[in-house]
Amino acid sequence: MSLHYYVGTSGWHYDHWRDRFYPEKLIKAKWLEYYTNHFTTVELNNSFYRLPSEAAFTTWHDSSPANFTFAAKVSRFITHIKRLANLAVNLKAVYIYFNNDAEAFAVRNAITLRGYLQNVS
Repeated sequence: MSLHYYVGTSGWHYDHWRDRFYPEKLIKAKWLEYYTNHFTTVELNNSFYRLPSEAAFTTWHDSSPANFTFAAKVSRFITHIKRLANLAVNLKAVYIYFNNDAEAFAVRNAITLRGYLQNVS
């Protein structure tokens, strides 16, 4: 099995990055496109608090290359409120939001995450 490393940051739209990372005159609507020319991934930190709208995902998708990876942070509802209880059910709900094979994703990731957390504690 080969490992893949992705280098990115937690978000891309920080005002204090203007003129440090982003060119001073680059409009914010172009920041993600600029970012994707320098990094291979970005963490979607806002998904921890609430899932972004479908329109937001569409805009991000259309502003990034096909090989760019968005890492959505798991909802705090799952990690902090439910404390990983009913993990497969909750992950299934999140994955349905992304219109994929919810059952397979939820079961596979619930088992993987639970096993990992048991080994760490």
